[in-house]
Amino acid sequence: VLCDRRLIGRSLANLVGNALKYTPSGGSVTLRAVCSGDKAGRPDSPHEARHGGAPPRQAAFS
Repeated sequence: VLCDRRLIGRSLANLVGNALKYTPSGGSVTLRAVCSGDKAGRPDSPHEARHGGAPPRQAAFS
């Protein structure tokens, strides 16, 4: 998934904040993130890079 680094950070902060806020006392919140392979943040094909891929500064998300 290609995304804006700043916006995905804000989204994750909101999700974690809401999870902590609404989890009952004694409950737990688990967050997992996985970066698989060496293609994180890069388009799968040259065609995608030209037509619809993220701008270069967004594609550098890693």
